[in-house]
Amino acid sequence: MWEHFKTNLPYRIISILLAISLWAWVTMAQNPVKEAVYEIPLETKNLSSDLMVADKPSTVTVRVQARQSVLANVTSRDYQAYVNLSNAHIGTNVEPVEVNTPRGVEVIHTSPSQVNIVIDQITQVQLPVRPILTGEVATGYAVLDPSISPTEVLIDGPKSILDRIADVVVDVSLKGQRESYQERVPIKIFDVDGNPIQDWLKIKPETVEVFVPVIRELPAKRLIIKPVLEGELPSGLTVKQVVVEPEMVQLFGRWELLEKLDYLYTRPVSLEEVTETAILDAELDVPEGTYLGIPSRAKVIVEIASD
Repeated sequence: MWEHFKTNLPYRIISILLAISLWAWVTMAQNPVKEAVYEIPLETKNLSSDLMVADKPSTVTVRVQARQSVLANVTSRDYQAYVNLSNAHIGTNVEPVEVNTPRGVEVIHTSPSQVNIVIDQITQVQLPVRPILTGEVATGYAVLDPSISPTEVLIDGPKSILDRIADVVVDVSLKGQRESYQERVPIKIFDVDGNPIQDWLKIKPETVEVFVPVIRELPAKRLIIKPVLEGELPSGLTVKQVVVEPEMVQLFGRWELLEKLDYLYTRPVSLEEVTETAILDAELDVPEGTYLGIPSRAKVIVEIASD
């Protein structure tokens, strides 16, 4: 049989090679190599648990090639673009972009091939929550100062962002209310420029309970707030000026109670640990049988001078 096969062997080999070439040509013609471009979300991997990504590109562009039949069955969700942050440090890191592709797909080019990743230390702050009232209660009714539970929230995030937090608030809509009500509302955070900031932050809890007291409108009287200061300043210091914000507040109650009042005093504010000009939070001393409007607290600004 071998002797028979060796007959015209060169022609047989040429025939086989021609057949293979024809098959390859037909395959290429029917299923050619094509290129495609995808925009893929950029992920991060292997970052230390005490660090956090403060800034990074959101996507990268990847050019790939593969057989037409392969590309027809894949989408951008079948790719993964990521940077390995196992050796990252606080600050700006320049890292190569790595791409995982489906089987049979080859990456031609990634843009950008390297990215700047800003890493920051994860820290935590505890900040008070302030209600912002919108709208009006129904005619003939008045709203008292809302209460919030919890009054403070914990915020985790990059230190550079936490340092820019200026206000933590909840929006409370009065929407023609005729009675007291309670609702759970989400926390909103704003930076020093008044811009909302939520990305990169973890808030605990994300919502708080707000109780809004609504009462039938009673007689009211606007009273000047007078601060009550107690204790002595350290030696060599004197009080130069005391300013209260706000200067006045509205008090509700029966008129026979209100007409006896000329001022509304704060609860005692201690000066014993004040060593320089300070802004002190003061609770207002509300007489029994009366109700305080908004706000329910005051800021006492104590300007200190040296003897």
